[in-house]
Amino acid sequence: MTDERWEKVKDMLEAQFGIGKEEREELPEGGFVERVYFSRAGKSMKIERIVRPKVVGERVISSRRIGASARVEKEYSSEETVSFVKVYEQRAGAWEEISLQGI
Repeated sequence: MTDERWEKVKDMLEAQFGIGKEEREELPEGGFVERVYFSRAGKSMKIERIVRPKVVGERVISSRRIGASARVEKEYSSEETVSFVKVYEQRAGAWEEISLQGI
C-alpha cells in the first residue's frame, strides 16, 4: 500500500467512524508499524500498516558438528520496501485479526 493510499484510508476512517488514537512504532530490522484505533458499530477496532525492507535473500548458517544448531540470516534491500495492512477487532480484551472483507 502506498503512502497516498494509506492517507486516503485514514481520511475515510476519520470521516466514517472518527479516529480515536494513532501510533507509530519503529521496527528493529528497519521499517515501521502505523496503528489507527477507531470504533465501528460499538466495537473497538484497529488497522495496522506494516512497512519493512524487502527480503532479497536468505542464508542458512550451520555446522556439521553433532548437536550444532542452524540459523537463518536474512538479507534486506536498502531501497525497496513491502507493506501490508491488517485489521483487528477487540473481543474479550484481546485483539483478533479479521479479514478486510469483514468490514
